[in-house]
Amino acid sequence: MKTGLGVTLMSALIIGLFTFLFLKYVNVEYINHSIERNRMGMEAEKMPAAEIEEKTKVLSEDVYTPFRVATSTILLNLIAGTFMSFASATFLMKNPPEPEI
Repeated sequence: MKTGLGVTLMSALIIGLFTFLFLKYVNVEYINHSIERNRMGMEAEKMPAAEIEEKTKVLSEDVYTPFRVATSTILLNLIAGTFMSFASATFLMKNPPEPEI
């Protein structure tokens, strides 16, 4: 189980770093594209224009920043990896350790 958690931590940090660098320097238009897709979804739901502008502003300033996306990627990978590590340790453990007296 310790190995699984270690692999999860290292992979989450590497993926988070890659995500940050990718969104900040390689594909800078990805965030703008995501915001535009959300805007089109809100327009399809017939939201008022003022509310669409307000939500779009919040998305662009607070939610869709490279740092925030990378941080959420790290957290989600840690949660999923921890769950998979515990689940696999539960099913793959052959002999539970005996208590020492």
